[in-house]
Amino acid sequence: PNLAGTNGSQLKNPSTGNLLLEEIKKAAFTPERSLDYIWDKPGNEGEYRFQKKAYVIYYQPLGWYINATLYTGDLEKRVSRVANTLVLFSAIFLVIAVLIAFLVIRSITNPLNLLIQAISKTDKNGIPLSRLPARGTIEIKALSNTINTMVSSISESRKELKTQRDFSGGIIDSAPFIVNGLSTDWTTT
Repeated sequence: PNLAGTNGSQLKNPSTGNLLLEEIKKAAFTPERSLDYIWDKPGNEGEYRFQKKAYVIYYQPLGWYINATLYTGDLEKRVSRVANTLVLFSAIFLVIAVLIAFLVIRSITNPLNLLIQAISKTDKNGIPLSRLPARGTIEIKALSNTINTMVSSISESRKELKTQRDFSGGIIDSAPFIVNGLSTDWTTT
C-alpha cells in the first residue's frame, strides 16, 4: 500500500541489492515457483526485517508474470489459528465420541448386569426365584425370554414329577401289603 503508484521495476531486494522484479521473474522458472526475501511492513516503513514469500507463475500467452506475496509471519499465525481450531474441534469430537461410546456400552451392560443378578438369585435347586427382566437390546431380551421359557418348562416338569411321585407314594403307602417290583432281568426294585 505504501508503494501504490510507484514504478515497481526499480525496487531492490534489500538482502541482495538486485532488482526485485528480476528475482521474481527468475523465481517463476524454478521448481518451487517462489522467492523468499525480507521487506518492510505498513506501519514499519524502512524496517526491512519481515520475512516475505512471493509465489510466481509465468502466463505465456500474454507474457505476464502473476505474483502473489505474503508475510510468512502472517501465514504462520493463520496456520496456527487453523491448527488450534482443528485441535479444539478434534478434542470436542473425541469427547463426544467417548461419551457416546460410554452410553452405548452402558445401555448394553446394564441389562446384562440385571440379567446376571436375577439369574444368581436362585432356589435350592438352582432355579431363578423370579422371572428374568426382558430389557435392553433385542438379543438380551431374546436371551431373557429363552431363559424364562426354560425355567418355566423345568418348573412344570418338576411339578409333574412331584405329582407323580406323590401319587405313586400315596399308592404304596396305602397298600396293605408290600409292593415289590422286578426289572426285566428279574432283579428286585
